[in-house]
Parts: sequence; C-alpha cells; structure tokens
Amino acid sequence: IFFQANHELRKVIQLQPDFPAAYNALGYSFADRDTNLKEAKTLIETAYKLSPSDHYILDSLGWVLYKRGNAEEGIRYLEQANQLAPDNAEISMHLAEAKRGA
Repeated sequence: IFFQANHELRKVIQLQPDFPAAYNALGYSFADRDTNLKEAKTLIETAYKLSPSDHYILDSLGWVLYKRGNAEEGIRYLEQANQLAPDNAEISMHLAEAKRGA
C-alpha cells in the first residue's frame, strides 16, 4: 500500500505541480518512516513554498528537520504548526518528541 500510494502521489505531482498537499503527503510518508529523508525534505520544502501557512505542511517540515538531526530548527516549525492548530494531537506529539530529542 505504501509504495502504491507513493506512486499515485508522484502521478498527482506530475499532473498538478502546484498542488502542495501532494508534495507534503509524499514527503511526510518518507519522513515518518525514516526513509528518503533528503527527498522528503525537498518535497516538503516545495509544499511549504506553495503554502507557507498550512499547519500540516509546517508540521511536516518541522518533523523532517527533526528526523534529519536539526531539532532546533524543526521545533520552530512545529511550534508554528501547533499555534495554528493547538488541538491537533499529531502536531502536539511531534513537538513533544522533538523537544525531548533536542
């Protein structure tokens, strides 16, 4: 399922290169599995450029930065995401884990 979803997301990106949610979903799927972290960061940064105030994208960017060993910068993005969506449990969990790991 993971590989099929990634394949489909890549097709969406080809068809709609200005659709930030597709970049974010693909990048986050890598980051959350600790795989392809360089590509994950590039994908999520593209999503961020297209939609810099989206709390899901801010969360993903913070998460991938944390996963790549840059907890301090990651926490800044995770805190922004948390401010925009304070009731989002996943964002809160990511923020707490990054702060523990910093």
